[in-house]
Amino acid sequence: LVDAEMQQFLRSGKGVLVVPMHEVGPVARPLLETLTPIMRPQDITVIDDDSDGDAVATVSRFKGVRLVRRDEVLDCLDWTRLLPVLNLKQRPKGKGATVFAGYLYQHLLAQRDRKKPRWLMQHDAEIREYLRYDGRRHLVWGLLQRPRAVAVKMAKFGRSNERCMLARGMLEVLRTSPTLSAAIRRRVATLCHLD
Repeated sequence: LVDAEMQQFLRSGKGVLVVPMHEVGPVARPLLETLTPIMRPQDITVIDDDSDGDAVATVSRFKGVRLVRRDEVLDCLDWTRLLPVLNLKQRPKGKGATVFAGYLYQHLLAQRDRKKPRWLMQHDAEIREYLRYDGRRHLVWGLLQRPRAVAVKMAKFGRSNERCMLARGMLEVLRTSPTLSAAIRRRVATLCHLD
């Protein structure tokens, strides 16, 4: 029953997937080969951050999957006004900026199409042994188990990102804690962008 529910969820359009990619070679192929038969390709967006030609060509072979260059999305922003707000001297680069570009792209699509997906999912492009790892199963299972959740996170121990995920989870606990004052909960919500 759970497998059938997962398949139905992935085909429903209730969730869209952002895949940041800064790669050499066809490393995104296992992810896309697994997901495109079970998820609508138009719900998958790969955000390219200067990957090599082979990586880009691999994604281009998957009909319907959106392939968007990070800088084309970020060029939409007025950086002269945004940099002081971010307390930065120059436009950011790296995976965080690529993920941000993917989220911004999905926001722009939702505004244009007047159709907002319920869930925005993110997955790395280069997971080795993707079929064994099967990240979509873990993410979707979490979404099905907690349909009113604000976020579902998954992190593999040993990659150093578990601390970031733990901090995000703790902020959510603080935001919803009935023992803290409303002012503290509002401040935590602002930090988390959960308000």
